[in-house]
Parts: sequence; structure tokens; C-alpha cells
Amino acid sequence: MYPGPSGAPENHKRSYCADGVRQKPKPESADISLPDWPQPHGIFVNGTEFHALTFLSKVRELYDKVVDCAAGETDYSMEDEAFSRMLSSRTIFSDNHVLFRLFDLDTIGSSASLIEELEGLCYLRMDCLSPA
Repeated sequence: MYPGPSGAPENHKRSYCADGVRQKPKPESADISLPDWPQPHGIFVNGTEFHALTFLSKVRELYDKVVDCAAGETDYSMEDEAFSRMLSSRTIFSDNHVLFRLFDLDTIGSSASLIEELEGLCYLRMDCLSPA
């Protein structure tokens, strides 16, 4: 669904949704999964970029809502639900680290120290969720 008439600047491109997620996996990608809609704004951009710092910030916000019991039922949005499903489906635990499997996208805003490769797959270390 597009908010404006054909060609309007507020419409997104056909290859990705308004939340920035690709509509279809890259043909050459081995990872055919896509996150559920709607994802929080700024994590995915133009269907080609994954913004790691925005993602980690959203992880922290979600943690505060759920674990600290700060959220009531009305405070848990559709974005929170979709983000939670994506997070749980792509998270693993390895060597006392919590790792999020990255999508086949350009990862923006992450230092090399936060990226780990395991069995040919790239993961983002989520130290905010790792045991102390």
C-alpha cells in the first residue's frame, strides 16, 4: 500500500516495504528468510542496509519493556511483536555470548569487534544480553 499517488515522494520503492525490509530475498542469497512486518523504523533501510546500532538500541528498549515489566499490554506494539519474533528466530548462544544472525545486507554502524563468523555465517554480538 502506498500513501501517495503514483510517483509521490512519500511512497517507498517497489523492492522494499515502508519499514525498509526487502520484499523478496536476494536471488543469490543463501538466507531466504525475511523479518515479519512491521519492523521498527531505522533498522532496515532501502532493503539493502542493516543498521546495527539502531538494532541494538531496539533490543535494549524491548528488554526494558519485557524483562523490567515496564510494558502493559497496550505498550507492546505490532512492531515490538514482529521484532521479538525476528530476534528469537535468529538468536543463538555461543561461548557466553548472545549472537544475532545477520541478514545478507550491508551492516552499518558496527565495529568489527561486534561481528563474529561461525560456520560461514555472520552474527552480531549482543553484549547487552550476554551473561556478565
